[in-house]
Amino acid sequence: MIEDGGNAFEQLSTGLEDNEEWQVEIYADLKQIMDSISTTIRGTKAERLLQVELDSKLDDYKEKSFGWMVKQAQKAQLNEVLCREPDQKRQDMILSSTYLVSKDAREDFTTVVKFLEKEYENKGLVFECTGPRVPNDSVW
Repeated sequence: MIEDGGNAFEQLSTGLEDNEEWQVEIYADLKQIMDSISTTIRGTKAERLLQVELDSKLDDYKEKSFGWMVKQAQKAQLNEVLCREPDQKRQDMILSSTYLVSKDAREDFTTVVKFLEKEYENKGLVFECTGPRVPNDSVW
């Protein structure tokens, strides 16, 4: 029973009070990445090898980027987006992820995202980071 006439919902703690939600999406310029890869692949099997190598590169980029950002966040939720064929669109989203970041770690988290953005810009990746938002506890 709640003393002093307070609202029960106001007194419930979600554990998210000192945290912020950040969304990071990574887009790939698939043509730029494929052009880079194609300079190293020759022969009749080049097209098939090119797609295998592209898939491998994208997986590597996603794994490294996601890992770096997770280290700065308390929790992370990954919504992997499958790539379309490269000729359908110049840039495709390859990763969409949500991070629960403590307010004290906000600067560290955004610094990591900016570092990754610079690290991968010449490889054809674009990072979009939005936040802070009030955490949605249904996500976590």
